Amino acid sequence: MKKILLSLSLISSFISSLALAANFEQTLQETIKYSTKQNAKILKIQDLKSTPNIKLVLIEVGKMQVPIFASSDGRVVIGVSNVFFSSNNEDMGAVGSLIKQTQNDTPDDEKLSKFFKQIPKDDYIILESKNKNSKKITYIISDPNCPSCQKELKNIDKHLADSNVYMLIVGFVGKDSPLKASMLRERAADMKDNKQKLALLQEVYTPNSKVPSSFINIDIKDTMRLNQKTMEAGIKSVPFIFESEK
Repeated sequence: MKKILLSLSLISSFISSLALAANFEQTLQETIKYSTKQNAKILKIQDLKSTPNIKLVLIEVGKMQVPIFASSDGRVVIGVSNVFFSSNNEDMGAVGSLIKQTQNDTPDDEKLSKFFKQIPKDDYIILESKNKNSKKITYIISDPNCPSCQKELKNIDKHLADSNVYMLIVGFVGKDSPLKASMLRERAADMKDNKQKLALLQEVYTPNSKVPSSFINIDIKDTMRLNQKTMEAGIKSVPFIFESEK
C-alpha cells in the first residue's frame, strides 16, 4: 500500500511539474508577444542553480535567436549580456555557453570584416570614441525591441572608452522593429554628437516604446534590405558584436 501511495505521489508531482512548465512557457510567450507583437518560439529553458526565481531561456523571434532571462512566472523578461555574475560557477558557464551557442554558426572574422566594411556608412549610427586616437571599431547589430539589445545598450560607454561604435539597426524581433530601425536612422542622420544620438537610442530602446505617429508611415525598405543582408551574412542572433581595426 505504501509503495502504491508513493508511486501515486511521484506521478502527481510529475504531472504538476509538466503543468507548471507548460504554464511558464505560455505566460512567457504572452509576455513577449505583448511587447514585440510577434510570436516567440521557445528553444531552450534552463533553471539557474543560484536562484529559483530566474530562468535562462533561448527564444526565436522573427528568425533571430535571442537569449533572455525570465522570471519563474514568465511575466518579466530581462536581456542577457556578457556582464553576468553569480555565486554559482555553473550558472556563469551556462550563460556564457548560451551566448556562444547563438553565434556558433557565424562566418569567420575575415568574412565578417568584409561584410561590415561593405555596408555604407549612412546605414550605421556612428558613435565616436572618447579616445580620439582609437583605431578600433566595434560593430553592433541590434534590434530596438530585443531585450538583450536593450541591455547591451547600457554597456555602450565601455565600448566607447577605446573604440568607435558602428550600430547597425535591424528589425527582426518586434512587429514595429522595422519602423523603429528606419526612424532611428532618419532622426540620427541630423545629429552631430554622441549625446544626442545616445539620448535618441535610449528613448527608442526603452521597453514598450511607441513609434511616434509622424513616423508610422515611414519607408522601411532600408531596414528590410539590411535585414536581408544580415541573414545572408549568416548572422542569426542579436545583439551581435564584432571588433575590428580601422
